[in-house]
Amino acid sequence: MIVPAGYVIARYEPTIEDKKFKPCIFLYSTLNEVDNTSSWVLDMTLVPDLTLAERSELEQALKEYTPYPPELNYITEIQTKVSEGSLSISKMPGTQVLAFPLQKDIRVTIQTNIESILILLEMLKNNAMIGSFQFTQLDDIKHVVELKPVLNHVAGTWTSGHLEITKIDHVLSFTNHTEARITMEKIRFYLDGQQAFQDMIRTDVVEAGAVLTLDITSIPAYHQVVPYYVVEQAKISLEQINKYIEDVTCQLIFIASCDFDTLEIEKLNLKYRLKDASTEYSVVLTRQDNNAEAEFLLPLTVFLIERVVEYKIESIEKTNSEVKSQPDHWTLQDISVDGNIINITSNQIINN
Repeated sequence: MIVPAGYVIARYEPTIEDKKFKPCIFLYSTLNEVDNTSSWVLDMTLVPDLTLAERSELEQALKEYTPYPPELNYITEIQTKVSEGSLSISKMPGTQVLAFPLQKDIRVTIQTNIESILILLEMLKNNAMIGSFQFTQLDDIKHVVELKPVLNHVAGTWTSGHLEITKIDHVLSFTNHTEARITMEKIRFYLDGQQAFQDMIRTDVVEAGAVLTLDITSIPAYHQVVPYYVVEQAKISLEQINKYIEDVTCQLIFIASCDFDTLEIEKLNLKYRLKDASTEYSVVLTRQDNNAEAEFLLPLTVFLIERVVEYKIESIEKTNSEVKSQPDHWTLQDISVDGNIINITSNQIINN
């Protein structure tokens, strides 16, 4: 029986094409602004904090004690009398934490409300959410493991670590699908028909999205390849999945009160977005139609914390058909304070 010291956030296996190597942590939301009953569920899968290399060495060491392939059972796979876990956020008002063993993993779900979600996200951002899980065996022996659902230490996949390993002829490829920076130390080949292994020392740096290829013509036949490496974890953002009770949209009204005739303007091409967001939207105001309505779905959490949009005049089309690009200057508007009407004035255009 293996009792790991701690459990960390898992990753999806390479076989799950649309999610492979992504961290198994999601934030689900149910938004209902009508009666303010919005709720959030943070869902995580935690795995033993053991690298592929460490587990392979353990398995090889156990082979010396048995003529049969060793069977590794983790504490989560053993029948227990009691198993219960808690996190540092467990006592927050309106928050429920459920942790339970599932095969080799520990699943953790946290349900909370608007008052506590901000603290929860801040704790995740600062890697401050820690806890423990206690197992009481049938003979009353207790084991306590640490729960470390932090974003600066995410496990690799269970089958291949942080790298997808593929082989074509005598070329072995290691693809880094994660967001981390990986520094190789060595590649260990466990040879066929024996317990011996052969190491290939490497010092390559495999950046996120990069591929390391090796010619292994000189390596004897092997049955397992295990990379040894150091992980420099990049910052991970939560994948937020919206579940709407009702369609929640943000409406913006653009009005051009500028003097089209005096400024000799035919058309204004505007861009707008939520503050610091990467997705931008376009809207066009003309002398014939100087107002427009725009709608987009509310992003989870961010909008509920800070209702700020940004807009800019991207270009101006003059009456003589000249198109003048404008400086990349975004103007902020707090919808909760200044309302959802965005007014483009003559002064804005002249001073832009």
